[in-house]
Amino acid sequence: MDEIDQIWKTLKSSIEDIVEEICGKEEFQKKQKWMNVHILSKMEERRKYKMLNTEEGQKKYKELKQLIQKLCREAKNKYFDDKCKEIELLDKAHSQLVYKKIKDLQKEATESNR
Repeated sequence: MDEIDQIWKTLKSSIEDIVEEICGKEEFQKKQKWMNVHILSKMEERRKYKMLNTEEGQKKYKELKQLIQKLCREAKNKYFDDKCKEIELLDKAHSQLVYKKIKDLQKEATESNR
């Protein structure tokens, strides 16, 4: 039985290596425009700790959860601050693009509330 498990693990890892080599590694998909690669990598790390049922695993999961929430808040605030500054600059320049930017920003806000 142990020999069969070992053969299966070897076969599985070989197939995964070949698939990764041919297809490439899957890139993280952003769910929100303000998310960055750092946040997504922390989310992936948190996902690994979520499956651990040890006390240390749960502690690390909670720490990562708090860190991710903080990073998300900061990234979201920075994203919307930058958007607002851009709109203010367009308004000072009396550009017609200001209305398009506001409309796009409103779409993003309603889409994120869904």
